[in-house]
Amino acid sequence: MKIEGAIFDFDGTLYDSMGIWEEVGSIYLKSQGKNPEKNLNRKIKNMSLEQSAEYFNKKYNLNKTKKQIINEINEQIKTAYSEKIEPKKGAAEFLEKLKNLKIKMIIATATDKFLIEKALKRNKLDIYFLDIITCNIVGKGKDNPLIYYKAMEKLKTKKETTLIFEDSYFASKTAKDSGFLVCGIYDKYENKKRELKMISDYYLENFMGNINLK
Repeated sequence: MKIEGAIFDFDGTLYDSMGIWEEVGSIYLKSQGKNPEKNLNRKIKNMSLEQSAEYFNKKYNLNKTKKQIINEINEQIKTAYSEKIEPKKGAAEFLEKLKNLKIKMIIATATDKFLIEKALKRNKLDIYFLDIITCNIVGKGKDNPLIYYKAMEKLKTKKETTLIFEDSYFASKTAKDSGFLVCGIYDKYENKKRELKMISDYYLENFMGNINLK
């Protein structure tokens, strides 16, 4: 059946930005006078920003609201999204190809919307997407498929004609277990590359590759 809608993750999928998130938790906690645990990144890797804020508050006794913590982390990384991070090689051409195939596209991400907007507009990629849906907007992380269902509602497509692009095995498994089609995307920061490839209906080492979506 022809693919009619595409749901794209952002960090590590469309953009080379996962390196920022590898250290952001530790940098933030140090700025608050806290000593981050050694395996912090592994613990928060699959959390939404809201879930991470809750964890930081409880674990490190920050005595702040979730909103305060999220705003402070976003302020810390705003410059990177506004000025530095770049799309993965071939991403723009790939999006143009999907547009020519009349495939509707949307972003589903754990990162706050205003940051994604800055990066997309700077590279003139915002024109390809109907909207940006975030975990904070839907109130669930990617351990729950709700974000994919909300994105699909916006696309007005059916599950069997909607393809989800993800670099994360964790998020891809959530989508796959809910009956979605998944295209795994290689990213060097994903530790379960082999597992991701195994569960994916399609897999791309980079956006220069070809997949038949007709």
